[in-house]
Amino acid sequence: GAYKIENLPSGTYSIGTAFSLLNNMPELAEFKLLPGRNEIVDLYLSGHVEQKVTYLIAQVMDERNQLRGDVEIWLQGDSQSIETQSTRQGYFFLTVPGKYVLHVAAQGYKKVEKPFVLKAFEPGVGRPKTMLVHLEKD
Repeated sequence: GAYKIENLPSGTYSIGTAFSLLNNMPELAEFKLLPGRNEIVDLYLSGHVEQKVTYLIAQVMDERNQLRGDVEIWLQGDSQSIETQSTRQGYFFLTVPGKYVLHVAAQGYKKVEKPFVLKAFEPGVGRPKTMLVHLEKD
């Protein structure tokens, strides 16, 4: 398909999949837009392998069953450590299916390490994985 994006300010832009851009992976294209100029960018996707993307929502509760938003939390995968974005529902991780360890650390509580397998999520089929973590006092 063809796409047209108008009224972009001058600057350097990257085009990529949501997964590649969020996980510091190579983009499909990068271009510089000069003031008052238009740019045509051709993307060749034939060699681009679509990678399944999935996500995890982790909810961290204290001893009073209160949702905690002030913890250190990350996923450790085979070859990478994945940072998170905090939401009202918990911590949100965007990644690929695979084996992971969820790490949670909070001052005054025991550290938590939970190994698990994250499967591909297909919108409209089932639900994304939600993991509930209960913190224990030191």
